[in-house]
Amino acid sequence: MDTRNKDFPETQLAEAARVDTPATNRSAWDELFTDSSPEMRPPIARAIARAIARDPIDPSHALEVAIRAAKDAGAILREMLPIAVVREKSPKDLVTDADVAAQQAILNVVAQHYPEHRFLGEEDSLEANAKNELSSSRWQWVVDPLDGTTNFAHGLRNFSVSIALMHPFGDPSENGYLASRCGLGVVYDPMADEMFAAIAGRGASLNGVPIACSRCERLNKALIAASFPPQLHRDSREIQQFVEILLESQSVRRLGSAALNLCYVGAGRLDGYWGGRLKAWDIAAGALIATEAGSHLSLHHGEPFDPWNGQILAAATPALQRELIDCLAKSPNTLADH
Repeated sequence: MDTRNKDFPETQLAEAARVDTPATNRSAWDELFTDSSPEMRPPIARAIARAIARDPIDPSHALEVAIRAAKDAGAILREMLPIAVVREKSPKDLVTDADVAAQQAILNVVAQHYPEHRFLGEEDSLEANAKNELSSSRWQWVVDPLDGTTNFAHGLRNFSVSIALMHPFGDPSENGYLASRCGLGVVYDPMADEMFAAIAGRGASLNGVPIACSRCERLNKALIAASFPPQLHRDSREIQQFVEILLESQSVRRLGSAALNLCYVGAGRLDGYWGGRLKAWDIAAGALIATEAGSHLSLHHGEPFDPWNGQILAAATPALQRELIDCLAKSPNTLADH
């Protein structure tokens, strides 16, 4: 089925992943965050529910806002594709003026509807920093305005806009990081006009049509994607991992957008994906979409997935996940992942 529809309004897209808000004063996400994943203990789940209840939000409306922001950013990327000015943030790590313009468009839409929310974007800005200083909410929009900048800079049309809405909870001093649960996410491919969207606990969709991951259980039958950081050495761990997966899988792809890789796992176009040294804005939205489509996520050694860790492994089935973890474990730890 062709799920592309350029006239599909964001309200209908949001409706496809809508949460039925009960006719009470409770947040629509109270029970959502109480339905904890296996690694979350009930006391933590109850703490999350209390935190969300103190800072309520309508997820259906928030998803509409995210979709509109992604479309506005995508329109800028399409317009600037042939004319964008490219520079290096660091060796082999590119940024363009389109990244900055697209992020500003997202910030404008979010600030219009949720001026009290925090905003974390890959392309830091004084306006976003000032907004965070004045924030009265713990909801945070985590944004990559152009995931796949190198592709974009070379005119290769595989890039995306990634937007996640997250809520932090817990004590950073206890775990060493600020844990966050992703409430909703959208990933938009402006060249294919494909809008992947999900609300936590309510499934994932592509242009309003529900998606599901493949049922692949064997690595030798699987199409796997990988992400590599800009700075690599001949003996980098990622190179060794790539060789191991290449030898054991049916085939490996390096497509250039972590967000789209995760969505493709969710949609059954890929069977698995792994990456390291990633940022939350690269993977938060895509990870939720993949999970809601039935995919299984973890860190490289099977630990529970954490969007702030930098590692991710996504697989269509638990059996494939185990094979990927075992295969990655064969690579020598020649260099640290940072």
